[in-house]
Amino acid sequence: MNSTPEQTAQDAPRPRRSEHQVHEARVKFWRVTIVTSFFAILIGGSLVAGAVTMIGNSQSQSREALAAKYKTAKISRPMLDGVFCRNLTLDNQTGLMVEDKVERCELGKVQPTRPGQTQFVWGGRAQ
Repeated sequence: MNSTPEQTAQDAPRPRRSEHQVHEARVKFWRVTIVTSFFAILIGGSLVAGAVTMIGNSQSQSREALAAKYKTAKISRPMLDGVFCRNLTLDNQTGLMVEDKVERCELGKVQPTRPGQTQFVWGGRAQ
């Protein structure tokens, strides 16, 4: 059998990797895999925690905005003539009563009071 130099190069057995090189390649693969997964978990966890915090803050701010809308009470008291009403605003947060404007009372809701007549009666008995 005459073989050409090209055939002998193809048919020649390739040198095998030593067991030590195979072991080193496996160790290197697992080290890279472990380090990469550690950083992926660290960064992914931080992103999830940040997103949860952001969503929680935005929801609490919207709740605070709704609550701030209702932190005042508007009180309308008739004056002695029964035609005009004095509007007062009570801020629940500070406890301050602020006098607002004087307007005509809505008819049918307010009854005129006489001077000296009180609307509050102690013990629930009118005198």
